[in-house]
Amino acid sequence: MMIGWMIWAERNKSLHGGVIRDHFAVYDASLVFYKDFVDLCLSPTLPRHVAICCWKPPEGDLLKLNVDGACCVADRKMGLGAVVRNANRELMGVMAKPLIRCLSPKAFEALAMIAGCQMEIDVGFTRIIIESDCLEVINAINRTEFDMSIEGELIEELKELLYHFVFVSV
Repeated sequence: MMIGWMIWAERNKSLHGGVIRDHFAVYDASLVFYKDFVDLCLSPTLPRHVAICCWKPPEGDLLKLNVDGACCVADRKMGLGAVVRNANRELMGVMAKPLIRCLSPKAFEALAMIAGCQMEIDVGFTRIIIESDCLEVINAINRTEFDMSIEGELIEELKELLYHFVFVSV
């Protein structure tokens, strides 16, 4: 997972005019990043009230779709990403999409979910769990009434996409 994130970060760096590292340097950096994370988690000075959350695989034949959107306000650029994994933690699909302008966080998180769901539909996956760090979008999807916010059309489009799945949990 760390390596995939580092590859995505390098790709974004190249899209935004940064200097990218060769694949060996990216791999080495991901190992250092992971080691630092593990060291921090095992540190006796870590406050006990901090809960460390980790990704949990889906059960049985379900797939888990994790989506996210990011925006660089200074450059007015944003990107969307999605990762699909099975119960064995195997990578089943990955998607990254750059966008030219920044929208609201709710809008680009909704767009990330739309793109991720469309990817799953395109490859024929029918049983999914969707995870996002945007509670506002998750709550909007789970409401039965029409979303009257500016992002409402995106939310309604996402709700329509969810009908393509035999099983879906958000």
